[in-house]
Amino acid sequence: MKRTFTILSATFLLLCAAGTFSSCDKLKEKMFKAFTTGGGEAEFTVPIITTTAKFDTIDMQEIYLNVDSIIKAETGGLFTLDDVKKITVESAEITINNPDADNNISNFDYGLVLFNTFNPATNDWNNTMAVAADDIPDSFATSYSLAVLDNVNLKDHMRGTKLVYAVAAKARRVTTKPLDCTLKVRVRVE
Repeated sequence: MKRTFTILSATFLLLCAAGTFSSCDKLKEKMFKAFTTGGGEAEFTVPIITTTAKFDTIDMQEIYLNVDSIIKAETGGLFTLDDVKKITVESAEITINNPDADNNISNFDYGLVLFNTFNPATNDWNNTMAVAADDIPDSFATSYSLAVLDNVNLKDHMRGTKLVYAVAAKARRVTTKPLDCTLKVRVRVE
């Protein structure tokens, strides 16, 4: 009888413990509120474009971003990167800071933003991923928001703090001067 009671008690405690851990995960899911935050800003210069014959990487900019710290700050220290399901790019906007009638966004036919991170565990770079791409209209503009690619989850790449954004484009028309640009990226943390 005593042995049966001990076995039943141990089983009950194990079930309670399993239910508690399961409940903690469910509680975390209910308490965590998704948010949008800056995913970095990069300054770069597009050199004078002399040909429209090729698609080319314009520039790569390294930035430092500690996503784990951002999550902790946004959640009062309750959550970390491990508690997040996904991180996706919400917007990627390119602005030309020195435009004129002959040198502006309309000089480009197509734009692409690529993302990569340095993995401290392997001491190497991860695979580069496209996060935004779009055909660009042929009308004067000083800035343009590229269409964000769906289902690109960056969570596993955010463990390091050294990030790279690369901008690539296909020119519609040549330019007559270097273009000073800013790339602003916002990410959604869920």
